[in-house]
Amino acid sequence: MRITSAARTESPEAVIQRLDQLERRIGRLELNGASDGPRPTTTVPAAPRTAYRAVTTAQFDTARIGSVFGSVAKAVLGLAGAYLLRAAAESGWLPHSAAIVAGFAYALTWIIAAGMVSNREKATSTIYALCSAVMLVGLVWENAAHSALLSPPLAALLILVYLCSGQLMGWVRDRGDVAVVSVASSVALSLVLFVTTHSLIPFNITLLCAAAVCELAASRGKWSGQRWMAALSADFALLITVWVSRSGTVPDGYAPFGQWSILACELAPVFIYLASIGYRTLAIQKVGSAFDIGQTFCAIGILTLGQGFMAPLGRQRLLAGVSCFIFAKASYAASILMSRKRAKRNSLAYGIFGLVLQITAILIVVPPFARVFALCILGIGTAWFGRRERYASLQWHAPIYLSVAALVSGLIDLSSQSLAPLIVPRADLLVPMVVTTAATAVACMLAGSGRVRFASLLSGALLLWSMLGLGAIAIKGTIGTLSIATSLRIGLICAAAIGSVRWGTRKGRREWTWLGFVLMAIGAWRILIEDLPSGTPVALALSLLFYGGALLIIGRTLKRKNEPR
Repeated sequence: MRITSAARTESPEAVIQRLDQLERRIGRLELNGASDGPRPTTTVPAAPRTAYRAVTTAQFDTARIGSVFGSVAKAVLGLAGAYLLRAAAESGWLPHSAAIVAGFAYALTWIIAAGMVSNREKATSTIYALCSAVMLVGLVWENAAHSALLSPPLAALLILVYLCSGQLMGWVRDRGDVAVVSVASSVALSLVLFVTTHSLIPFNITLLCAAAVCELAASRGKWSGQRWMAALSADFALLITVWVSRSGTVPDGYAPFGQWSILACELAPVFIYLASIGYRTLAIQKVGSAFDIGQTFCAIGILTLGQGFMAPLGRQRLLAGVSCFIFAKASYAASILMSRKRAKRNSLAYGIFGLVLQITAILIVVPPFARVFALCILGIGTAWFGRRERYASLQWHAPIYLSVAALVSGLIDLSSQSLAPLIVPRADLLVPMVVTTAATAVACMLAGSGRVRFASLLSGALLLWSMLGLGAIAIKGTIGTLSIATSLRIGLICAAAIGSVRWGTRKGRREWTWLGFVLMAIGAWRILIEDLPSGTPVALALSLLFYGGALLIIGRTLKRKNEPR
């Protein structure tokens, strides 16, 4: 270590002093550096969490209540403005047409303001929407029902514009309360004006538009809870319209309308709900809900009631039948597609839609003399196709088609009379009955080789009942009113029971055995009710011989089946 010349000349005392001064300077520098760092703070005990939460909740509730009161106050002032417009119109200062336009624009302004409210203020949005609905209802009701300044079509147009505006704001701003209020107010006002003005078609249109808008929203996953309001209201209005127009003329006191308008209103809900459930089940692969299936059935049922039974003959029925035929084929195609995707519930629903629509198309379009043949062809066709493609939901459509054919031909009624005094029908009416019975026999053969016992049971019951009717006709036509005819009918019932049991045991179809037991019960009831009280001894003895012999043969058949081979 080198020592400078100055240090060499200094004395040791001076060097010690310099070292002391240097040590004091370093100490002061360290003290200054420590003072620049974080200073010690005194901790204050924090308040308890429960007290803090209580204070915060109380402040929040107070702020929310204050906001609700402020929104209600604004809505009340808004209603006051609407009444000022009405007062200006009543005093003559403002023309009524201008007041109606201004009032409607004022109501639209409030529904738009409801949609523009931030998502954190849902109560304010609902209050504004309700205020707008009150304005609309008061405006349209006063000028359409009381003063008649608004014609029903114009009132329906205003309701439709308001509905679309509310739904648009609900879609754009994602405000479900605004959408629900607009639908509820539009539907309620349309129903009230539908009843009071007796103008049916305009408000049917508004209700159907409300239903379509609700289905469109629900298909996109929005506000599915609002659908029932529009659906039930549209069904009610359409049922009333169909009932009023059943004679083909407009009753007194109702606004005039044409049959084409009725047809359009009947076809619209079928298209709306078939399209809605089709989008859900085919496009986004969802299971049809109970509401979707039930409401589609309601729409198809109203169309069937209106065009199949109540509407007068005309060109519009041809269009209705063709539309039902197209809807039916589309439904059957969807049923087959859903069956291949193993969506059983959707496949079953579409199959029933196709069945009902196909029967409706036949009842509307096909002439009466050809309906039986068309239904028999459909019965055999569905039985064959269901067996070939292994579609269980189609196999039991065959006995339904054939049952409708038997009902249309009069075979059901005739077979019911086989247990009572019978009237022999004309020869030209026997042909459809024989054709239906033959078609049912073919369907039984096809169903019997499949795996669907329910279809076999229905087809077998219809075949046996039809054969009883035709056999009773043959007995009546051959023997007439002799007392022995009653015993021969018992013999016919017993023969049908024996054949049913033997066929069931031979083919392994238990449902046919059950049908044989049912026929034997019917035969016993006939003997107890008719033969014993009023029959002759000879006829009673013959009936008992038939019945006892049938019991003996059936018992041996069942015993032979259970014997080990």
